[in-house]
Order: sequence, then C-alpha cells, then structure tokens
Amino acid sequence: SKNFKKIPITKKYSRYADPFFSHDYKNIRLEAINKNANLGEIISIPTNNLKKQKLLFSKNHYSYPFSFVYKKIEYLLPEVSSHSAPFFIEIDRKYKKKHFLRGFKNQRIVDSTLFKHKNFWHLFFGKKNDATNVLHLWISESPFKEFKPHPNTPITISPKSARMGGNIFCFNKRIFRFGQNNEGEYGESLSVIEIKNLTPKNYLEEFIGSIKID
Repeated sequence: SKNFKKIPITKKYSRYADPFFSHDYKNIRLEAINKNANLGEIISIPTNNLKKQKLLFSKNHYSYPFSFVYKKIEYLLPEVSSHSAPFFIEIDRKYKKKHFLRGFKNQRIVDSTLFKHKNFWHLFFGKKNDATNVLHLWISESPFKEFKPHPNTPITISPKSARMGGNIFCFNKRIFRFGQNNEGEYGESLSVIEIKNLTPKNYLEEFIGSIKID
C-alpha cells in the first residue's frame, strides 16, 4: 500500500467511486459525485497525469463505467438505471451513438458487467429494486444481439456477494468475479467468487475469500 498513488478529488466533487481501467491501461474512468447536483458523473483520468481529469457524462446520474472490447473497438457500458434502459457507446467516436442492449427495453438494471466465454457474452447485473441482494445472468451471441435469461438466473441471492464489484478476472485458467459485500454496511468489502462452471445451460460459483481495506 506504500506504493499506492492517491487520485486528487476536484473541488466540485464530494467523492469518487467505481474506478475502472481502460483496456490499454492508459486511463481510469470512474464515478464522481457532484456536490451541487448530488448526481454521479463519469470522468476519465490519464494514469500518467492524475490531475488531468476529463468529464465524459453529466446532467443525469451515471456510475459504474464498465467497458469492453468487441471486434477491436472499445465500448463504454455505464450504469444509467435512474433515467434510461441500458446502453453502450463506442469510445473512439466521442460517445455519440447509443446502442441499447437488446432484450432490456424499458428495464432498469444496475452495475452491468459483460464477460465473453466460449463464444457467448454473459451479462451479470442487478435489477434496480433488488440489486443489493440478487444477481442475474443473461446471455447472447453478441453484445449487439438480443440477450435472454440464463436457465439458472438468478445466480446469487445474498447481500454478501450479489452486487457486482468490477470486471470478471481470469487467472491460471480460473475465472473469478467480485461482489460487493453489503451485509453490514454499503461497500464494506469485496467478496471474491470463483466461477466453477459457466455454460449456456449451467452456472456454478463458490465463495473463496474477501478483500478489505481498513
């Protein structure tokens, strides 16, 4: 922890949350809470200059700026449940064109996290009314095709790990996801979950530990 670098919080914001690296690791995108509006905005920060902070989304509430790469193009899939059905935007085209997730018309979903595995795209998410306790899983052949519920959804019902807490992580041929532990208080720690079986018909996961910063 002695090697950690602290990101300075701009005066207009009360706190930062939901940090994600870009896929080239050159930028950090995160949610910044505007003091006056009390709404989340998405900002981008170069890793080589933490004081140079660029505003990407504002006016409505935005959070959890998850991104993914499809056919060598990076897209941003922010959480917009307060005002919109879920959509993703091509980053290189200056966020101008919205692509709505097919299958989620008029739905409000929280902390959406996409993961490609064996030719299928798996979408982990919570619904606005129960995101702290219930995790859903839908699948599709492409981010641009219709998503449908996985046969085992909901895959988790527990405040200890249901709400997604970042990217799916692969290491030594093992697959891990991170869940927010909200058993005691919001944002208490991260639960580490190993995904043991992930197919279009089956899903199995196992709690293996936690990460907490005092």
